[in-house]
Amino acid sequence: MKLATPSKKEIESIKAAANNTLKKDKRITIRLYDHDFVGIQKKAMEMGMTIPNAYFRHHSPLHRR
Repeated sequence: MKLATPSKKEIESIKAAANNTLKKDKRITIRLYDHDFVGIQKKAMEMGMTIPNAYFRHHSPLHRR
């Protein structure tokens, strides 16, 4: 089997798809109790990261210990 070299148009299309996949343009709204927010805020400061990153790292099944 021999592979064909992609055309410039195909390469640009693939690059555009890759760039769109990696864009961080998602926005969500989460309602939290005040005591939960304060706990997340403290944890974020301890970990040296932003509150959204600390929240999702803490609640993600991939990062639970």
